[in-house]
Amino acid sequence: MPSDITQLLWPLSRLSQALKQIADRRNVPQEIPEPPCHTGFDTLSRWIEAAGSCLGFEAVYSTPECGRLEQVLSSCGAALIQVGSHLEPHFAVLLSGAKQKVSLLGPDLQVHRVPQQVLREKLVRELEAPHIAAVDRTIERAKIPTSRRASVRQALLKDRLSRTQLTGWWFLQLRPGADPLALLRTSGLGRLMAGFLSAHFLQVALWVASWYLIGYAALLGRLDIGWLAGWALLRSTLVPLRLLAARFQARIATTAGVLFRRRLLNGAMNQRLDDIRHQGVGQLLGRVIEFETVELLSLSGGLTVVVALAELALAMMVLTWGQGGFFRALLLLTWLGVTALLVWRYYVQRQNWTGDRLEMTHTLVENLVGYRTRLVQEDRGASNASDDRALERYLRLSQGMDQSSSFLWLIPRGWLLLGLLAVAPAFVSGQHSTTLLAVTLGGTLLAQSAFESLVAGLPQLAGALIAWKKVKPLIQAGADPLRPDAKSIFINPKSDKRSSSIGSPLVQASNLIFRYRERGEAVIQDGRLTVRHGDRILLQGVSGGGKSTLASLISGSRVPDGGTLLLSGLDRQTLGYAGWRDHVATAPQFHENFVFGNTLAFNLLLGRTWPPSAKDLEEANQVCRELGLENLIVRMPGGLFQLVGETGWQLSHGERSRLYIARALLRNSDLLILDESFSALDPETLQIVLECVLRRARTLWVIPFRETPSFAGGLQQFDNSGVKKESLRSVNRSKLHG
Repeated sequence: MPSDITQLLWPLSRLSQALKQIADRRNVPQEIPEPPCHTGFDTLSRWIEAAGSCLGFEAVYSTPECGRLEQVLSSCGAALIQVGSHLEPHFAVLLSGAKQKVSLLGPDLQVHRVPQQVLREKLVRELEAPHIAAVDRTIERAKIPTSRRASVRQALLKDRLSRTQLTGWWFLQLRPGADPLALLRTSGLGRLMAGFLSAHFLQVALWVASWYLIGYAALLGRLDIGWLAGWALLRSTLVPLRLLAARFQARIATTAGVLFRRRLLNGAMNQRLDDIRHQGVGQLLGRVIEFETVELLSLSGGLTVVVALAELALAMMVLTWGQGGFFRALLLLTWLGVTALLVWRYYVQRQNWTGDRLEMTHTLVENLVGYRTRLVQEDRGASNASDDRALERYLRLSQGMDQSSSFLWLIPRGWLLLGLLAVAPAFVSGQHSTTLLAVTLGGTLLAQSAFESLVAGLPQLAGALIAWKKVKPLIQAGADPLRPDAKSIFINPKSDKRSSSIGSPLVQASNLIFRYRERGEAVIQDGRLTVRHGDRILLQGVSGGGKSTLASLISGSRVPDGGTLLLSGLDRQTLGYAGWRDHVATAPQFHENFVFGNTLAFNLLLGRTWPPSAKDLEEANQVCRELGLENLIVRMPGGLFQLVGETGWQLSHGERSRLYIARALLRNSDLLILDESFSALDPETLQIVLECVLRRARTLWVIPFRETPSFAGGLQQFDNSGVKKESLRSVNRSKLHG
């Protein structure tokens, strides 16, 4: 075991090769450029995140505490760990961690198993160096015996550094929207499933053997202490196997639950804008609730059904053995058909019940959201009558589903009765051997146990299947789009934004087409426009004419159905969604913006990494002062870290508008789009806000609340270069249909 891992570290110049080696192990073929020569931390971090995105990874930067280092190394997967200074960085490429040893990929492209303690000492050596002298003096004064000084020194150093954060850690994991088979393969779910099935099948085999043993002895009339001891030994062996199977089942549920939830969150964040707008809050909440059903019922019910089917197959093999096997097998298949009919009846009734329950959930949430409107506008009597009818329908469907469920529990009892009646004539007449009777009785009991498991699992699986139909759009939305081309990410990095010359093309659109529905009328037809760096554009038009739609296409919130849309000469597929949004910031209309129930700093810095740096907080403070929000921050007891939102600090309409503008300004993007963002501001505040926006925005696109010549004049007053006033007809060769 090596005492030093220096020879296993990768230099910065070969870091791209290390990442590609990890990708090759996960079957992700993709080329990435070489790392940047400049080794500044921000540049290096952007390169690692972008390279990971090209390879299908999420490169998550983290700063674990020294006190938790052993725990992190024991449980983490692939990771890049920077070792040494930023001037000459080297990297440990961690493939997997364990309690005793970790797997490191060396520059020789071989996997090396290294003791965890060796890696830990390498990571914390520089941090411990300033404390060693003080710790040694403490040990000397305490007169610790020589034999114990090494362990005491290590414990004291660990205590002193317990809250110290380690820098330069990037955890590499497959993106939630990656191929499901790849996610299952890397999560180890297949190995867990194989372990669970092996433990369970061995358990069933011992169970059958135990009953065969006791039944054979009883039918022969030789039931002595030896037979009973053998039966007791086999039964007691089942206990550790059941515990092992339960442990595997718990780990399967946890692992699959993590994968499900990550995919759900990714799908929720990747939903199309129009899909969200066309659904109510209650419908979205109902889908999330149904996802809980999919996760809980599919895992428990699915495993139960798989085990039950395996037991039925084993019971079929047992029952077909010997004379009369064909008749017993036919009897079992017939009962399986009866079971299928009863389960289908339950499935149909549960589907109707689920649809009605979700409709009630949607109605309830919508009524809660619009409670104030209902209170002053709606007739209370009519509302109560509608609620009563919904409850009566729900009660009727619930009773029908409960009745179908009660029929299901008759299946195992019916089979036991049917199986005993089938074997009774042979038992009474004594025509069959005792071995055949014992085997037949064992097969009948095994089939009864399988039917009990089947009846317990199939209703859960039916509920999961019904719920899956409701949440399927969310899961599909979570699939990753095409990954951006690796080279294009570094052609136009975020750090080079300020180098763009004034007057050079920023946004170019030609033959642009957009429809809200697949075969609906085109809202934008043959759209053409050019936005140059440094432009100040005022886009005016009639209400419903397509101004906000055009802005959403430019900002990347919507995808055009046809035509060409370029940003700095690159299309959306080349830049990727994240790359496009790096260059365009927008403050949409007031009803599409939201104040999250978190701190003011969180709402302001939503487009940046969290937690924020001191520089981010200072810039946020400065923007708020320039927008006239300084008095608001002073009034807040917690300042920037005051909780705001519906349940926190109450912001006025104008304060919310300025918060949305500040949020967009803090993105520091090439193009800033403000859609009716000034509608709630009084003339004096509007003047202050315009000064800030025109000073900070590199390229500005404003959609006013209404057409007004005075607004364009107000913009021009604070902009020496003038305002480029556009109408909907000037950016399109043909009319924009509302």
